[in-house]
Amino acid sequence: MTCGNDAIKNKLGQAVKGLGELCQAKDLPKRPLVMTFIPIAESVKEEVIRARLGGQNRKLKETDWILTSKEAETGGLTLRYPIDEASFGALRTNLFSVFYGLVRLTFKVLGGLDGGNQGLPNKPAAE
Repeated sequence: MTCGNDAIKNKLGQAVKGLGELCQAKDLPKRPLVMTFIPIAESVKEEVIRARLGGQNRKLKETDWILTSKEAETGGLTLRYPIDEASFGALRTNLFSVFYGLVRLTFKVLGGLDGGNQGLPNKPAAE
């Protein structure tokens, strides 16, 4: 490690040593990967979509979801998220169907809790 200031170099070195052992990516928990198609006409921010999902489906912890893919399509958006286990359990209980406004959305599982990829499905249907 190089640094122009020895005092900063020493503090930085101590900080790095203090981190201890870092975990490997393979040691991190696998989150279920899901996708859904949302039929919306206007441009709506993804954060608003998640808030609406959480408001109508109380068992979803949508604040823990991280958007990994957003694709605009004719008539709506396709969104992909790795989600927490509690939300995955709630989705499973509801047969992967949730309320969004006056429609029910279907979520498709792309990867399970074990991290296994189940292939890329066609876009889920909104009822």
